[in-house]
Amino acid sequence: MLKLPDYMCHNAILRSYGQIFLQPSSRAGCLFILAIAVNSLTQAFIALTAILTSLLTARLLKVPATDVGQGLYGFNAALLALAISNVLAITAVSMLLIIAGSALTPLLLQQFKQRISLPPFTAPYILTGWMIMLIASGLELSPQLLPASTEIDQFYTAVARGIGQVVFQDNALSGILCLAGLLCYSRLAAVWTLIASACGVFIAGMLSFPDSLINNGSYSYNAVLAGIALAALFPRRFILPLLGIGISILLMRGFQLAEVPAFTAPFVLATWLVIAAAHTKQRKS
Repeated sequence: MLKLPDYMCHNAILRSYGQIFLQPSSRAGCLFILAIAVNSLTQAFIALTAILTSLLTARLLKVPATDVGQGLYGFNAALLALAISNVLAITAVSMLLIIAGSALTPLLLQQFKQRISLPPFTAPYILTGWMIMLIASGLELSPQLLPASTEIDQFYTAVARGIGQVVFQDNALSGILCLAGLLCYSRLAAVWTLIASACGVFIAGMLSFPDSLINNGSYSYNAVLAGIALAALFPRRFILPLLGIGISILLMRGFQLAEVPAFTAPFVLATWLVIAAAHTKQRKS
């Protein structure tokens, strides 16, 4: 009977999906897969292809099996596949770029871990995504034509979409499934996800950001990741996750105005700033 090696086991794959929300959970990963699939079976398949590519590359790089098994070397590739398939039409060329980028993310993650003291989070995916977008621009690849949403624009719908946008799904049901996945592993993460997504909708509305982007959750998904990450790092310091959430929302608007693909850069930058500020204050006290 054919037996897959440990680094290709179902737990490593499912936890790679789970780590998209920074949760090393197979059960959560199952629901995150479903959240993608209910909106796009194509993207669910592409994300799986990217994860397998990344896990194979991590094995070639002799990454510790425990890290691979926790999904740490698969989720950046999954995010890359979801993001690129969301902005570029699926062609042979765009698929080659996704596969090549997926193979690059483990190497970048390895370098980040060796060279910087801050958590890398999704930085490998961001850098790879920017490189692919530059190549795509040079090759004049066709953009993805996404269907217009038909959902009613309500506060709770925008909050749900903001959660779904973490896996690049402009769909309230996807957001609800993602929230259910978080509840399977961490109530703290689930609570902060709701707080962060609601803050993204509310703050963006107060600052008169574009309604269409508020309604589709564009200002929430980076806030969600910042809230989850900082709440895990500073569970007793309520103000720090809120600060990261606020910064990420403002940074998201800055990337939009600069016409630079944001991906999850607002989340990473906001979280790094808060971590650095917290550590600086600790050293001074």
